[in-house]
Amino acid sequence: MQNNNYTIVETFTLPSKGLIYDPVVAPEITLRSMTTADEMRRLSNSEYQYKPMSDILDNCIVEGPQMSAYDMCIGDYQFLLYKLRIVTYGDDYKVETKCPYCGFTNSDKISLDAFPILELSDDIDKYREFELPVSKNKIKIRFQTPRLLDQVDIRTREAKKKSEDKSIDFSTLYMLTSMIDTVDGIKYDSIKLENWLRDLPMKDTGTIFAYADKLNNTLGINAELEIDCALCGLTYKLPFRPGATFFRPEIDI
Repeated sequence: MQNNNYTIVETFTLPSKGLIYDPVVAPEITLRSMTTADEMRRLSNSEYQYKPMSDILDNCIVEGPQMSAYDMCIGDYQFLLYKLRIVTYGDDYKVETKCPYCGFTNSDKISLDAFPILELSDDIDKYREFELPVSKNKIKIRFQTPRLLDQVDIRTREAKKKSEDKSIDFSTLYMLTSMIDTVDGIKYDSIKLENWLRDLPMKDTGTIFAYADKLNNTLGINAELEIDCALCGLTYKLPFRPGATFFRPEIDI
């Protein structure tokens, strides 16, 4: 059976405009809608959180930059996830939220295509390089990518298995090492960087996390819900977090 005529194809521009990558890449990406084979891959078991969806995105990119979604910044990656869902199932999505004022559960249908896109701006550099408040070291951080986040998760689990003290959370250390590009203009090897980070004052550590959070949230989808409660009439805002039904069609039966 020939299903090619049923494939939906649309072209989008990455929020980063391709300018944050080295080398710079073309920002236009053409996506096709998912197939049953793609869904089978999505539902397969994996020790990685981001790798399966990155592979699906790569398979669904008809035309685009010569790089994997696995190595894109989180903002571009999440943008492509939303667009893949829209191309495959449409932009309507049902949400249920609880009103923080009266506790009523509201059911609404939203448009995923209506969320604002956060594109690259000139302000982004001020979040990439900064001086730490206590040690005065000058830090340059990098954008988080799906690959880096998977590596943090794997390294954290492996370290916990080897550690005699199972209560220690290694994720903070490995997340920091994944964030830092240079210290005072120098690229440290992983062991030297980890040793340096272990003795870093917590105020400096908190500063790195704060800047990284700002940096990684400057690009992508500004996914915030604004809901008018059907019971009390008050308006409340909540972050939208895709659930288990995100990659499912909206069908009224």
